[in-house]
Amino acid sequence: MRSILATACLAFSCALLAQEPVRLRRDHVLGTSLDLTVRGTKADADAFLAAAIAEIERLDAVFSGWRNDTPVAALARGETVQNAPEDLVLVLQRADELRLATNGAFDV
Repeated sequence: MRSILATACLAFSCALLAQEPVRLRRDHVLGTSLDLTVRGTKADADAFLAAAIAEIERLDAVFSGWRNDTPVAALARGETVQNAPEDLVLVLQRADELRLATNGAFDV
């Protein structure tokens, strides 16, 4: 059974490697650049890249310190953020846990 599974995995890996990679490069993503390379069918690769970009753009809209219109930028300006996104709340809660656990060595 293991040899059949190993052969199937090898065949699948070889099939993916044989396909042309789909590459994406974007600048100004969370203050840096982004390079993604995906192998698979063109349709699958395009769908994956679209989903990845959508998630990165969603996170950028919350966490970017380079943009002026994000909750993180508002906090950096000393403003209060009403109805903060759940992701931001979770990150700040975890940051506070780490601040306490490290006696302030980690702080945001």
